[in-house]
Amino acid sequence: MGEGIAQIFELALVYKLVLIVLLTSFMVITAYSFLNTRVKKKQEEYARTVGFLGIGDGQAAFATRAVIDEYDGRSYVVPVATATFVTLFGMGSLLFASDLVGPEASDRNVILTALFPETETGRLDGLRWQSMVVLTLAFLGAYIWSCHNIIRRLVAGDLAPIEYYNTALRMIFAPLLSLMLAFLFEATGAGDAMRETMPVIAFMTGMLPGAALQYLQDRFLKLLEFSEDSAHSLSLRMIEGMNRHHEVRLGEVGIDNGQNLAEANVVELILKTPFGPDQLLDWIAQAQLYVYVKDEIRVLRRYGVRNALDLYEVATDEARLAAIAKDAGLNPLALSTVARRIGSDPRVRQLIEFRRRIGLDAGQGRAQAREGATNGADAGTVPTPTIAASVTAGAERRPS
Repeated sequence: MGEGIAQIFELALVYKLVLIVLLTSFMVITAYSFLNTRVKKKQEEYARTVGFLGIGDGQAAFATRAVIDEYDGRSYVVPVATATFVTLFGMGSLLFASDLVGPEASDRNVILTALFPETETGRLDGLRWQSMVVLTLAFLGAYIWSCHNIIRRLVAGDLAPIEYYNTALRMIFAPLLSLMLAFLFEATGAGDAMRETMPVIAFMTGMLPGAALQYLQDRFLKLLEFSEDSAHSLSLRMIEGMNRHHEVRLGEVGIDNGQNLAEANVVELILKTPFGPDQLLDWIAQAQLYVYVKDEIRVLRRYGVRNALDLYEVATDEARLAAIAKDAGLNPLALSTVARRIGSDPRVRQLIEFRRRIGLDAGQGRAQAREGATNGADAGTVPTPTIAASVTAGAERRPS
């Protein structure tokens, strides 16, 4: 009987170790897969994009060089090793939690028990287990979110080395953040009521650490009875088509709110992010309108005015602009002022020009397809504009 139990324990140990190795190897496997399958394709996509936007040859060459430098295999070694080590440590803590909590309930632990009274032995023992559960489940939530994010970027051809540093930081930061939440609930007397939901809260903190951090910040300011007037935050969540993954990716290039997005350089975002030109043009145009009208952008959307380009077109008809303002309950003078400012903004005119070039490039492709069909091209082949033709067409469209 004793030998059977010992074999089961040995089997369980082997299973845990194999599971840790498999889950930890995810970081190395994804980096290897990206470097061997996606980098070359990304270079081709950049060349094609800068071509139909009419960007000069010098900038196009710089973009290609930037891709090669950004995704050099040697730059992945340290970030991937860091993420792998943090994953190994976290998975070990998750699967061997009972061994790490400690056999003595009265033992003090600066992370697991903080400053709660050591005289209450039973409560202290429960707190130690609660803290370990919170830490490990928050790590698990951060790991799952990070794996999903890495896969998304692998498919999109956007798995830069910095993402592995971000992954490691998330898997460290989220557990500590969830532990602070648990300590806050205990200190405010809500610990007993939230005991059963604490694991769920910890897991979701790993998935959404930003929301947990905002909650703690709000409670901290309220604790200090500190408040101050502040400007509109211009959250990116107001932009249509924007999700949490998009926000995180834009945040990595310094775009944290609507004002940053409205001021962003379209070409730079095309080169530094995986988003298509059409998508970026729409987001930036939405942000430019959002900066002016704030939350009233919701009202304007009901009348088909989604972004600055839409308002620019509507502004040519003053009667229609006034009718929209009246029907939507907006100040006609304010809306007219916003329309004039948008009309005189050189960034808006640049977006209009880029959108025209994208439309012309798509139209050129359709025209070539029709010409090929007329000339008896193979039925299964649809001609597409070459990169060289796109660059030439872009150069011809640029003003002299």
